[in-house]
Formats: sequence, structure tokens, C-alpha cells
Amino acid sequence: MSRARIELRKTRENQGKSLSNLATLTGLSPSYLSEVESGKKVPSPESIRLISRALGQDPRKIFRAETIKALQLAREYYPEYIRIIDKELEVMTL
Repeated sequence: MSRARIELRKTRENQGKSLSNLATLTGLSPSYLSEVESGKKVPSPESIRLISRALGQDPRKIFRAETIKALQLAREYYPEYIRIIDKELEVMTL
């Protein structure tokens, strides 16, 4: 299990939230959240934002590797945002 998945589960459990609670807070399904925690799915940037907000955490803390990967993919598909994406990647890789 990746560090991000361990951090996500640990944060959720430390806050006393079940997958069902987190699903209610995020609007994501419990099964999707379970797949994210188990590593079967890589969360989208929007899902990362929703989960992090629901847990009151900086997404870069919980999903560092996933955020970097999502930004790298976004860089390929949205060249008009390269400058913004590169700035965020620089922060993430410090």
C-alpha cells in the first residue's frame, strides 16, 4: 500500500470517520473511496480536492505522489496551463 493510501486511511480513521461518512462529505461513493484507499483507483484531481477538504487536510500532505502524477498528466493534456502547472509541480517536488 502506498504512503498516500496509508495516510488517507490513517487520517480518516483518526478523525473517527467511516468510508460512509467520508462519502457523504465528499459526494463520492463509499466503493470509490474504498478503491482509492486500497490502491485500485488513482483519484482524480477533483477527488483529491474533495477528500482533502472533507478531512481538513492539505492535499499535498495526503496525496503527494498522486498529485504529482495528476499534474504531470494535466501538463500533457492542458498545455495552455503549463505555467500554472509547472509552478505547482515545483512546490510539490521541493
